[in-house]
Amino acid sequence: MNTKTLINLNFDHWQAFLLSFIPALITLGLILYVYYKLPFYKMNRINLLFLFSLFAYQVNDSMHRISGSEETARSWDRLLAILWTIIAPTGLHWALFLTGKKKLANNFRFIVPLYFSLLFFTIPLVAGMYSQPFLYSPFWGWMRTYKNANTFLIVTLAWWCLIFTSMLYLFARFAYKSRNSPDLKFVSFMNFIGYSIPVIGGISTQLVFPLLFNIEPIPIGSTLMVTTVIVVIGLNSYKVFNLSETLDTEYITEILQDIIFVVTPRRTITYINSYGANSTKTTHKERKMVQDIFSNSPRTYDSFQKKVLIPSFKKKSINTCHFSMEDPAGKDIHWDITTYPLLNRNHLDGLLVVCRDITDRFIVAETRLAALRSQMNPHFIFNSLNSVQHYIHSYQREAAESFLSTFSSLMRRILDNSTKPFVSLSDELNTIELYLRLEKARFGDRLNYEINVDANLDKEDTLIPPMLIQPYIENAIIHGLAPKEQGGKVNIKIERINESILCVVEDDGAGRQKAGESNSRRIIKSKSYGMSITQARLEILNQHLDVPVSVKIIDLYNIQNEPCGTRVEIYIPLNEEF
Repeated sequence: MNTKTLINLNFDHWQAFLLSFIPALITLGLILYVYYKLPFYKMNRINLLFLFSLFAYQVNDSMHRISGSEETARSWDRLLAILWTIIAPTGLHWALFLTGKKKLANNFRFIVPLYFSLLFFTIPLVAGMYSQPFLYSPFWGWMRTYKNANTFLIVTLAWWCLIFTSMLYLFARFAYKSRNSPDLKFVSFMNFIGYSIPVIGGISTQLVFPLLFNIEPIPIGSTLMVTTVIVVIGLNSYKVFNLSETLDTEYITEILQDIIFVVTPRRTITYINSYGANSTKTTHKERKMVQDIFSNSPRTYDSFQKKVLIPSFKKKSINTCHFSMEDPAGKDIHWDITTYPLLNRNHLDGLLVVCRDITDRFIVAETRLAALRSQMNPHFIFNSLNSVQHYIHSYQREAAESFLSTFSSLMRRILDNSTKPFVSLSDELNTIELYLRLEKARFGDRLNYEINVDANLDKEDTLIPPMLIQPYIENAIIHGLAPKEQGGKVNIKIERINESILCVVEDDGAGRQKAGESNSRRIIKSKSYGMSITQARLEILNQHLDVPVSVKIIDLYNIQNEPCGTRVEIYIPLNEEF
């Protein structure tokens, strides 16, 4: 092989040259796109190597067609052999990734012999130990022929046919298994058609038909390879290259006792770990749609979409939320769900979803909340009995009976609600009204109150934790209005603010500073147990909420900058499941 032989070229067959060289330029463009635009995962590195071998084969075919002699065509064949012959092992390696056979694709004992077998067939060709026969055609120029092939060439052809047949088998099997998936059946069909056309077409027109029918070969394999390139471009629109190798730490995901899966914007699950597959009764190896996991409960899937997937795809940032559902046996299951965006140059290709079962922890928290809610009962009973005692000591029998009647109604309602994690806003307002009537009876003209509720709020369907507002009202009365000789007024306002309920408890009492001074002088002897219990409830409650309940306390001042009351703002997530 020498330079003069290599440059012995002519363009008498320029039409045939373009039929091979134009597809080569298309492949080159795709190589540059994959290199500069796609994430450099292992899958994409194999894809890049496969495309480069396609490009080398097409260039090699192009040079044959403009070679001035058989020796020139053979020299180009040997020069580029180490590049174009790698098309076989990289093609099979690439097919393993595309069809989800990642364990085999990453198996060292399989991949190393696959690539080393290439040397066995390539080195003799490059070293000139055997020659590839060529045939001249008036249209195609010089082209390979396999008539009168020697034994080594026959073995080489058998090796190529075995690898390409394995590729087509993988794609055909993948297409059959994906036939029921709306998303994957098109991808698998593209794979099978895109790779079978150049493989079957090339082998038929250059090997089978010439040998069987004694006709001239038709070297269109390199031209037909453009269908493979089109497939690669099409698969990119389905984000195949961006998700399959996202989990480089797959071993870790397999040993974790959490449900971990990767979902595309089309809601296709491209990966799910073994624990997740077993927990959701889905197939570990097959790609499925997210809705398949919730096939027995479409409403649960709609809720999962609304609460988890849609906000996570919209935010494009790490998102954490709490999600509850019922299993087939009717048991409540509670999940902490964290979603991680899989970004490729600021484009969201999918989500890594990690679901942790917190049912046991949630039950413990609910038990603690129930215990704290029950503590509100003796606390409130203690304060109310003080009022009954006051009526008895002052010989007000009718007032005492009326008070006890209202008190019993309130206690019945409190006992009913203390076992519930949440109640309707209507129920809570009725409880507050009964409580304020008792306090009104106790304080008389020194206490006035007003309750205003936003007309846009559905009081029956809006849910809030029971006895959450009452302690702040009690605090306003006991520590705000009681220290004032003339008393005052408590305004309670409930309205909707975006996706939250704003509960405002405002008094025109002495203010927190003066109330503290009164406490220090022991004018008010009772300790505010209700507030400490409420604070403990909020701390536990907020551990299981996406949007926590928040409380803001504002000191009010008049134009002389003197304390004139307190305003408490309680923000509760709208219709949240507590």
